[in-house]
Amino acid sequence: MKTIRELRQERGLSQFSLALEIGVTQSSIRDWESGETKPGYMRLRRLAEFFGISTEDISLNGYKTDVAKVQIMLSGIRQ
Repeated sequence: MKTIRELRQERGLSQFSLALEIGVTQSSIRDWESGETKPGYMRLRRLAEFFGISTEDISLNGYKTDVAKVQIMLSGIRQ
């Protein structure tokens, strides 16, 4: 499992370049990497697709993004 920063740096991308690739702002990438905010499920899926990995393989500053947590997030949105 790797953080967004680790995945980005392995590809030699700046925060700005990654932001352009996945359709968000550079400040979103900065906030995700610092733990200020976390990407929503759709952004997390886009990150996983871009890096060619599963959402479960992305560590959000130490918090595992497993299916159960995603289901909890989605159930909160539906209410």
